[in-house]
Amino acid sequence: MMRKLFLLLALLLFCSGCTALAPEPTPVPSEEPKQTEEPDYRLVQLQSVAAFDETKLEEYLQYYDLGPHFVVPLVNQGIVNAENYERLLELSHDPYFLVSRASLYLEHPKETVRATVEFVNADCYKRPYEDAVENDPGKGIYVQANKYYHFPDGYVPEDMVPIEAKYGVQTSLRKPAMDAYIRMYEAALAEGLDFYITSAYRSYDKQVSLYNNYVRNDGVAAADRYSARPGFSDHQTGLTVDILTSSSNFATFENTAEAKWLAENAARFGFILRYPDGKEEITGYTYEAWHFRYVGDIAEAVKASGLTYDEYYTYFIRGE
Repeated sequence: MMRKLFLLLALLLFCSGCTALAPEPTPVPSEEPKQTEEPDYRLVQLQSVAAFDETKLEEYLQYYDLGPHFVVPLVNQGIVNAENYERLLELSHDPYFLVSRASLYLEHPKETVRATVEFVNADCYKRPYEDAVENDPGKGIYVQANKYYHFPDGYVPEDMVPIEAKYGVQTSLRKPAMDAYIRMYEAALAEGLDFYITSAYRSYDKQVSLYNNYVRNDGVAAADRYSARPGFSDHQTGLTVDILTSSSNFATFENTAEAKWLAENAARFGFILRYPDGKEEITGYTYEAWHFRYVGDIAEAVKASGLTYDEYYTYFIRGE
């Protein structure tokens, strides 16, 4: 019995020794996941701009909050710097900010960002008449006429048609404007309203006579507030009508039901109120509740924008 116990004990000791002598397994290091470096989204956006310049990357990133499509040209042209960056940032938030006019916004600050952008976009930083350029009749019914755009010498619109006596003075309009006016007139008449055209197309020579007469009566400064100089008149487009009622004149028309209806509905027929109230500094003329300009299918967009046609033309038609 003792001999069996002795053999069992010896066996156990031998096995434990073997275990103690067995080398422990070498741990296999776990592989850490490789870190994938995400590309800087700012760099990706900047590189998408056509004028991107790798050598100016540090400046682009410094002023990146201007947005990639503004910061690239502004840096490239040397316009943005530490002193004007905050102002440019404010200006760039205006929906009608034009990077091509950034320097002009800085040179002609107004009381608000909106007023500054509007003033510059409408070309009001220029000298009226003196800095004017020839307009582009090729713009068709969108052609611009104000104190900064004049017609070519001898310009007469094409497709003119006479105005029938029942619609007002027997002068003429371009056919698209005449057709649209008739539709507008008939719609107003169906609602019990009535008005007539008191002035429409004016030739260069006609404007010479009118303007000179106003100057004789009121002087140049006063005349320039309510009358265009020859070659600069919206009436020379052949797309403009002055509208009155039989019981009103230019001083009282704005208080008529017809004036209120036109202000609300004219855009449906392609006409805009050309010289709105409170915009004399921008349009160059005092408020004219009677003066409507045909611009066709963009009329409702012009009205909805709240912009004068002077600013709308620069941003949407001229397309800077």
